[in-house]
Amino acid sequence: MVQKKERYCYLTPDFPKNALIVAVFFATKVMPELMVTPLSTVSKDIKEAIKSIEEFAEIVKTSKNEEIKQVQEIIDTAILIPITLMKLYPLKKEYWTKCEINKDLKERIFAFLPVLNNFPAYKLLVVPFGHVEKKWEFDAAYPFSMFDDEELEKFIYGSNQQAPSCR
Repeated sequence: MVQKKERYCYLTPDFPKNALIVAVFFATKVMPELMVTPLSTVSKDIKEAIKSIEEFAEIVKTSKNEEIKQVQEIIDTAILIPITLMKLYPLKKEYWTKCEINKDLKERIFAFLPVLNNFPAYKLLVVPFGHVEKKWEFDAAYPFSMFDDEELEKFIYGSNQQAPSCR
C-alpha cells in the first residue's frame, strides 16, 4: 500500500479585497447585561453577514457546549465591521504541525473588545477554514496591533488556526 504524502500550502485561497465581520449583542443566564462578540465568519456581503447571524443563533439553540448554552438571548441588532485586505503572510508547514491554543468564547470577547472600540488601529488575522463546492470560507481568527508582526507570528505558531492572511 502506497502512503499519501501530506501537502502544505498548495492551494491559494481567493481572499476578498473587502469583506465584513459581524459582531452580535447577546445576554447570558449568568450576565444579563448586554454583551457583544464578533462572529468568526468573514462575510463578502450583507447577505452572507445575515446568514452568519442566523447560523450563530442556530448554534446557540442546538449546542451541547456548556459555555454556549449560557447564552439566553441574541439581540436583533448587529455591528458590521468592514475589513480590507492588507497583505498575505507566507505559509509554513509549522503552522499546521505545532498547534496548541484553542480560544474559548470568553477569551474571544475580551480579545475583540479593544478592536470594537478602535478598529482602525488593529489588523485582523483571517484564515480559510473550508473549501466547499469550489468556494472558500474564511474565519476572523484574532485581532493584533497594527504595528507588531512578531506578535502575530507567535500566535500562529501557538494556535490551531490555519493558512494565515491579515486584514
